[in-house]
Amino acid sequence: MLCRGWVRCLFLSVFLPVAIAVGVGCAASGPRFRPIEIDPDYEAVVYVYRNSRFLGCAADWTLWINSHRVARVTNGTYYAHVTPGGEVTIAANSPYNEQARVYVKPGEVWYLRWDVIAGPQLEEVDSATGEREIASLALGESLRSPRPPGAEPSPEIR
Repeated sequence: MLCRGWVRCLFLSVFLPVAIAVGVGCAASGPRFRPIEIDPDYEAVVYVYRNSRFLGCAADWTLWINSHRVARVTNGTYYAHVTPGGEVTIAANSPYNEQARVYVKPGEVWYLRWDVIAGPQLEEVDSATGEREIASLALGESLRSPRPPGAEPSPEIR
């Protein structure tokens, strides 16, 4: 018989199926990471990403940038925000729950890693780490365009 002891039987019949279901449900789907082309004279990009981890995988968070609801950040996803530069304020689940404030200049690329341990936490990471970690992630569910309304890419990028 497959279940010889009650602990093994409990594990095989309850915990293992739940762990598999949660793990499958936490897998990100969608197109894999592709860098956004920007005009370095006029635009910068801020990537906010969340690595794929089992801990906290069922939680998803709404990303707010400059008081605008822009994306859902789930396990194994990223979001790209294109800006002309200046102050960028990033918040979780409400525009008042500020997690980070960065000052960007045209041509810059920023990487902010979103960890979910005891609530959302953002950490700025260097370009090498950001590029390596974001490479296998899927594009998150965008709630708007990565460029603010009215901010069209330069003619060279179209």
